[in-house]
Amino acid sequence: MRRPTRLFSPLFSLMLILFLAFVGRAAPHELVIAAARPPHFNPLLLTGQLVGSVGAQLFAGLTRLAPDGTPLPYLASSWTESRDRLSFLFRLRENATFHDGTPVTAEDVAFSILAGKRHHPFHPMLEPVAAVETPDPYTVLIRLSRPYPVLPRILIPSLVPILPKHVYGDGTPLPTHPANLHPIGSGPFMLETFNPNQELRLKRNPRFFLPGRPLLDRIVYRFFWDQSEVSSALACGGVDVCPFVSPPFLKHFTRGHPLASFRTQTVPLLNAHMRIEYNLRKKPFSDQKVREAVALAVDLPKLAKNLENKLIPQYGPIPPGAPYFSPIPSRTDIGRANRLLDEAGYPRGPEGTRFTMTIDYIPGADFFPSVLQVLRGDLERVGIDVQVHDSPNFKEWVHRVTTGLYQATLDGLFAWHDPVIGIHRLYMPNPIARGAIWSNTGGYDNPAVPPLLRQAASAVDPKERQALYARFQRLVADDHPALWLAAIPYLIIHSPDVLHLETTGLGILSPLDAVDKR
Repeated sequence: MRRPTRLFSPLFSLMLILFLAFVGRAAPHELVIAAARPPHFNPLLLTGQLVGSVGAQLFAGLTRLAPDGTPLPYLASSWTESRDRLSFLFRLRENATFHDGTPVTAEDVAFSILAGKRHHPFHPMLEPVAAVETPDPYTVLIRLSRPYPVLPRILIPSLVPILPKHVYGDGTPLPTHPANLHPIGSGPFMLETFNPNQELRLKRNPRFFLPGRPLLDRIVYRFFWDQSEVSSALACGGVDVCPFVSPPFLKHFTRGHPLASFRTQTVPLLNAHMRIEYNLRKKPFSDQKVREAVALAVDLPKLAKNLENKLIPQYGPIPPGAPYFSPIPSRTDIGRANRLLDEAGYPRGPEGTRFTMTIDYIPGADFFPSVLQVLRGDLERVGIDVQVHDSPNFKEWVHRVTTGLYQATLDGLFAWHDPVIGIHRLYMPNPIARGAIWSNTGGYDNPAVPPLLRQAASAVDPKERQALYARFQRLVADDHPALWLAAIPYLIIHSPDVLHLETTGLGILSPLDAVDKR
C-alpha cells in the first residue's frame, strides 16, 4: 500500500528544523498552531476542523460554549425561549462591529442563519428554523417549525458564524464569494496575511466587543505537509499547539523527542470517531446482506488492540462517550458472514475471492494505513480482496467522495456535542448539491429515520431523547449504511507556555480570545 507522498526532502526538513530552533520560535504573545492549508475561511461552508478553527477567530456567533457544553452569551447578550417553544428571541450586543467598523445588526444575523439553511453541509441542524425576523436592529426572533431546545448550542462561530450582509449580500453565490478568502468578521482576530504555501496570520481585533480581549496579539496557522516536520517544530518551539493528534502520533512524538516539554489535553465535546462509508448507490454495497457480512467479518477489539488499545470499538452510528450513546451488541461471526455473501450472489472464485473492495481514505491521516492493513486481513477471511485508492491530495479525495466515484471511504468525523450537529447530517436526506463533504454522501435513505431524528431533536425531556436515539441507533445499526470502527481519543499537544486552553469548550474550534501565552 502506497504511503502518502512526502513533500519535503530530508535536506529541506533539516533546514526547517534548524530554522525553527534558532530563529523561528513563536513570539511571547503569538500563538502558533500546526495546520494544513485551509481551502477557505468561512465555517458556514464548513470543510474541516481548520476552517472551523480559523472561522471561530475571525467571526463571532450568537453563542459560544462553556467547557461542559452549556451555551454562553457571545454576540447575543441574552435570549429567551417562548412558552410554546416555537421561537427564540435573541438580544444583540450594541457595541459589536465588523472588522471594517460596520455595526453588527439583526439583519446580519438573519442573513447568516438563512444562508446556513441553504448552504451548510450540516443542514439538518438548521432544518427547524422556519423564519428569522428582525423587530429592531438589535433583536432577532427565530421562529421554529417545531420545538428545538438545542438551538442555542448550535449558533456558535465554528458552525454558524455571523457574516456581514453588506459584504456577502451582493448577489455573488456564497460558495464562490471572494470574501471566503478575504474575510471580514466580528471575531477577536482579523486577517493579517495569507501565504498559501507557508502560513495564515491573524492579528488582534482592536474593536472586539468584549473588553480586554483577546489576550494574544496574533495567531499564526503554520502549514505542514508531513507529520515528522510537525513533530520537530513542536519539539523545538516553532509550534505552540498541535491539534487533533492520534495516540500513535503522540507515541512517536514522545519516543522521538524524549526531552521535549509539552502538555496534552482532550476535547471531549467533539467525540471523534472513525468509520467506512459505503457508496450505497452501487453494487455490491447497495445490498444490505453484503454490508452486514463485512460488519460480521471485522474484529473491532483486535483492531483496537493493534492500535495500542487506544480506540474504543463502535458498533452503531453514535460513538461511545458521545451524548445519547446506547450500546449496540458486538458481533463477529465468520460463518454467518460467508453465508450472507453466498446468499447475496457473491460466491468464491477459483482463488477464493468473491469481489474487490476499493477503499479511499483522507490523505495524510497518520494512522489510517494501519487501520486499513488490519481490515484487509479480516476481510480476506471471507473472500473480500481489499485494495486502497490513495488520492494525491485532500481536494481530489473530496471530489471522489462527493461525486460518487468511490466504492467505500475511510474517514474520521466529529459527533460534536449534540447529535443534531454531527449525527443527523450523516443519516438524513441531503438536499444540498453535491460538493458538500461530511454529509450523507453515501445516499442512505431509510424513510423511518428522518421523523425519528426530528422527534428526538424536539424532545425536551432528556430521558425521552435518550429513548428515541436508542431506537434510532438500533434501526440504523441493522441497516449497516457504514462500517463503524471506533471512537478516537484525539488530543491537543501544546507547549506549557500556552495558558487557559482548557477553558475553551471545543479546543481550537472555540474563540481563543481568553487564551494567553507566557
